[in-house]
Amino acid sequence: MARTKKTVKTVRTATKKTEAGSRDLLLAGIGAVSLGRKKAISSYANALQNVVDFSTYLNDSVKNSEKTAKKFRKQAETKFSQLNKQAQTEGNKIQKQIKAKVAPIQKQLLAVVNEAKAQAETRLAPVLAKFGKKPAAKTKRAAVKKPASKRIVKRATKRVTKATRRKAA
Repeated sequence: MARTKKTVKTVRTATKKTEAGSRDLLLAGIGAVSLGRKKAISSYANALQNVVDFSTYLNDSVKNSEKTAKKFRKQAETKFSQLNKQAQTEGNKIQKQIKAKVAPIQKQLLAVVNEAKAQAETRLAPVLAKFGKKPAAKTKRAAVKKPASKRIVKRATKRVTKATRRKAA
């Protein structure tokens, strides 16, 4: 079988060559100016809206930053107070433990010192008597004074005399 070829003819239409007349150029120029004017007005409106949006965004961000700063400051203060309380309680515990361990040692040391002092006085008393020194008379302990914060303070009241009243008047 022989193949047959089909040929397709395409008809091309010629485009009309239009020449731009002065009227067409004038109308195109007016359209371009009108379109440019509309675009300029809309860009000014968009710019103004963008400025308003940006100012509201700045105000909101400032308010939010103040709120977050307050929140962080409050969190820091509470954490600091918790740590301070914890440190005080731990410090008090440690202080009590130290006092509990030091108090018996201190009592023993004081007893040994008093014993040594008493023995030294008894052994040195005859030697001191030969030099003419009499043994020291035993003295009573001095009364323990209250701390200044617990003492009652008597304040002198200022008396106003007749002479000073006359001077003031």
